[in-house]
Amino acid sequence: MSTDNITLVAQLMLSVLLIVGFFGALYIAWFSHSDVSPERLRVIDTMVGALGSMVMAVVTYWFARQRNAVAKEEA
Repeated sequence: MSTDNITLVAQLMLSVLLIVGFFGALYIAWFSHSDVSPERLRVIDTMVGALGSMVMAVVTYWFARQRNAVAKEEA
């Protein structure tokens, strides 16, 4: 396996882990049946916002990578 393939697999696994973790955190935050204090709600809001921006960065990376690969093949 070449270095490029190893890097691709590592990036893909980390991306999937981040996205699954994001939706797991959303599920726990919204569907947990425990009482959440206002102080913890603020922390949860911040965490969901930060994870949401990370997910958008990952998605942007993968879509930009696909466009750049197609553009290089046509050139």
